[in-house]
Amino acid sequence: MFAAKMELNISYTQFIARLQEVLDVRHFWIGIIKGPIFALVIALIGSFRGFQVADDTESIGTQTTASVVNSIFFVIAFDALISILLTQWGI
Repeated sequence: MFAAKMELNISYTQFIARLQEVLDVRHFWIGIIKGPIFALVIALIGSFRGFQVADDTESIGTQTTASVVNSIFFVIAFDALISILLTQWGI
């Protein structure tokens, strides 16, 4: 909304009115629900990889890289799984 105001000179009321026209409220709630799920997945992976760090500094970099790669993969996988479930449930 702020970027649209600054870059496109669209008023806040116009932005909100248009947003309500094109965005169904269920998509908002799906996004709100998915956020904490992804946060939990990332936190669990980061914690797991953190416990895998050995006594040398090289393992910190290795486990950090593995944590990022695993997090990206699992966020994409969970997003697909949630989408499949919501489609099956008709949401």
